[in-house]
Amino acid sequence: MSDLEFTGERVIPGKVEKDLYQDHLARYLFAARCVKGKRVLDFGCGAGYGAEVLRKAGASKVTGIDISPEAVAYARSNYAGNGIEFVIGDCRNAPFPARGFDVVVSFEVLEHIEDQTSYLSEVRRLLTPEGIFIVSTPNKKTYTDERQVPKSLFHRKEFYLDDLRAFLEKQFPFVEIYGQCRTEGVLIKRQAREDKGLRNLKDLNGDVQIAQDAEGSGFPESSQYFIAVCGEGLSIAALPKDSFFFLGEGDAVRKLVTWARKLEEEVGKSKEHFASLRKEFEERTGWAMRLNEEVKKKDERILALQRELEEKSKWAERLDAEIKKLREKAEGKRE
Repeated sequence: MSDLEFTGERVIPGKVEKDLYQDHLARYLFAARCVKGKRVLDFGCGAGYGAEVLRKAGASKVTGIDISPEAVAYARSNYAGNGIEFVIGDCRNAPFPARGFDVVVSFEVLEHIEDQTSYLSEVRRLLTPEGIFIVSTPNKKTYTDERQVPKSLFHRKEFYLDDLRAFLEKQFPFVEIYGQCRTEGVLIKRQAREDKGLRNLKDLNGDVQIAQDAEGSGFPESSQYFIAVCGEGLSIAALPKDSFFFLGEGDAVRKLVTWARKLEEEVGKSKEHFASLRKEFEERTGWAMRLNEEVKKKDERILALQRELEEKSKWAERLDAEIKKLREKAEGKRE
């Protein structure tokens, strides 16, 4: 089985932090709603895990293409077969015939490409007239500017919301942009513009509905990533619904659980420390009481000795007086 080193350029399952992998996985789950029975191209497929998600969602065939031979070798080793294939190639000049795909997905690839116009033209060439292009890219405002971090070494150009829309509309008459952010799962929500109909979020089974106010939410401008759904003959009705993917412990939940565990550990340590201090206090209190008892006994002994000394001093004085009298008496007889 081929292995692939994590360099920071592409996501490799099991070699990146959980949140990052789930952010990428959620995009494929989102796109999976549009692929049933379709020929799908994963443009810049990386390690290939997304192709498997799309195939399992009902795509008739999934083709992944990536410029990295190492990434393609890893993808072939781990995910190829059963309607999934991987090809080495440049996304600006792909080795496929025109109009060969019903859906093209390209996640976190756009910002890595120098000639982004050629890339977008190639996507348009490969799509059928009724095809769907689903593309994601970081939101420069929140991903780079607000975090005050340098642009990634692997990124050539990042986009603000209006810039992304203008860029995509050069090739696609229909462009709808969603924002993606992380809560206790991953939220993907469409930009509220003329249509106000999409107000509910559903889980993967469509069972849970969460009311959302599309107006004044700041989406997707405040999101961390953009996901754009583009096409020539698309309509609002054909768009994926706003989506909430609960992918296990999210950032907030995990931090809360971690904090609670640490607090529990600290409380346990504090209890042990308190018990130790209490035991030491009791031992020292007992020692102090015993010392106090010893001091009391010694004080009583000193008082007794002082009384005895006084009595002996008085006895010595009386004895001295008797001796004096006897001496005086003896001297009187001599005379």
